[in-house]
Amino acid sequence: MSSGASVEEEIAEMNKWRAVSMLVIPACAGFGVYTLSNAAHGHGHENPAYSYLRIRNREQFPWGGDCGLFEYRDDCK
Repeated sequence: MSSGASVEEEIAEMNKWRAVSMLVIPACAGFGVYTLSNAAHGHGHENPAYSYLRIRNREQFPWGGDCGLFEYRDDCK
């Protein structure tokens, strides 16, 4: 931390950044609260059942079926 500045200059610089931080931190927190409170939360929509999706030309998994090892759906065999 030897910038070649005097102790008084370093204290003034520290106080400047302390003041900037005290202004910016609440402003960022307020902006975050504002953004999260106005965010539209949606779960999206169902994917369309296109005929070319999930085509299986061979048995996909060694345990059979269309589902992965840790996947569970009602239509899994």
